[in-house]
Amino acid sequence: MLKTDDIVNYHSIIGGEITSTDHVIKSICLAPNNFGCDVAWITGKSGCVCLTALSNDKHPMRPYRAPLTRSQKRYQDYLDVADCYEDFKHYLVRTAYAKRMGLRA
Repeated sequence: MLKTDDIVNYHSIIGGEITSTDHVIKSICLAPNNFGCDVAWITGKSGCVCLTALSNDKHPMRPYRAPLTRSQKRYQDYLDVADCYEDFKHYLVRTAYAKRMGLRA
């Protein structure tokens, strides 16, 4: 958990590469507030920044991945089955060709 006077890295894209380093947190304002999320004022920036855009060496930033919706999960399951089916078709073609040529599959 980040707190006042911590030295942090700033990420202009949340979950992306570090944009600038060695900022010091001057103050933190937790939600609910006028910004809609937890924010902090840091050195080197003129306004506040979202806490999720900050990281420090002790707690490296993990990329944000939104949870999948039900339709996205179904589509992912479909892709997994389709890939398996494609592999099986390739196996069948390979073994049929090997049998025809008198080779091992």
